[in-house]
Amino acid sequence: MDRSLRLFGLGISALLAAGAFAVSARADSAAVLPVRESARVPETVRRDAAVAAAAALAEDGVTVRSAVDTEAVLTGDPLEQCAAVDCGAAVAARVGADFVVVLSVFGTAERVASVTVALATADGLSFGGEADITRERPLAQAVAQAIAEARIRQGAGTRGTLRIETTPSGASVHIDGRFRGETPLYRAIEPGPHRVVVSHGGRVSETHDVVITLHGESALRLALETPPPVAPRRTHIERPLIGPILLGAAGLALVAIDVVGLASLGCIEEAADGVCAREKTIDALPFALYGGLGVGAIVGAVLWLVLGAHEVVDSPGPTSASVRVDVGLGELSISGRF
Repeated sequence: MDRSLRLFGLGISALLAAGAFAVSARADSAAVLPVRESARVPETVRRDAAVAAAAALAEDGVTVRSAVDTEAVLTGDPLEQCAAVDCGAAVAARVGADFVVVLSVFGTAERVASVTVALATADGLSFGGEADITRERPLAQAVAQAIAEARIRQGAGTRGTLRIETTPSGASVHIDGRFRGETPLYRAIEPGPHRVVVSHGGRVSETHDVVITLHGESALRLALETPPPVAPRRTHIERPLIGPILLGAAGLALVAIDVVGLASLGCIEEAADGVCAREKTIDALPFALYGGLGVGAIVGAVLWLVLGAHEVVDSPGPTSASVRVDVGLGELSISGRF
């Protein structure tokens, strides 16, 4: 008897476990319910929005009942005129879905402006999302974004949500030191304080401390400043001028003394027969000294001029002017900085 009871208990446990596994493994199911909010929006636009909503949900792993099937089930039912979230839970229960997507499109026949969605669950909860329709974000993408926002809110559970928008978009977002994506960003975040770092192009960076509340939504809308363009680095070459000129002139003067001395060599007194009786001579020591010093001074001046050149970074200013010295064969160009 005890063995039979144990076997019966094991069988019941196995059935309960299998049932729990089946429930947990079952994917969410949804029904799309387009709302006729404005007669100015063409029926074809509402239908296209419903198709886009079904596609976005299917891509998220949701089993979708199309708008046509939903309307067929509700034909003749008082819920057929449901056009709000308030009756969405009843519609979900009626069609056998976990939640209903109440889809509204706003605009005119000439221009569709925006789309909003509300996920109404069978247990009476609702989660919304919205998006503007633009040239960069056509109808299908706007519907997908609105549904994504609503699904994030639906899946937040014990979390809150954070929305970050920047101008320009495409900025990198790090939350508590971890990369979380690029702007525009919308994510479910654990409640509590968080540090958000938003950077663009690796140059502009802003840090913000936000506090996420349970089931609440925090938003950051940032205008990121573009750093001023970096002015090109301009330089010029400066060379020493006065010192080499003075040294070179001194060297030329010493050499000139030797040249004059050489030019004055000759006979200073002749005999009666025309033979030079006395010649002018040069003292070898001073001649060699003057010549050596003169040549050394000239060589030193040239080396000073060439090796003393250095690059100088121009500093911007309304009263500054460049100075440049260029020395070449047959040409001497002088400019200054003052």
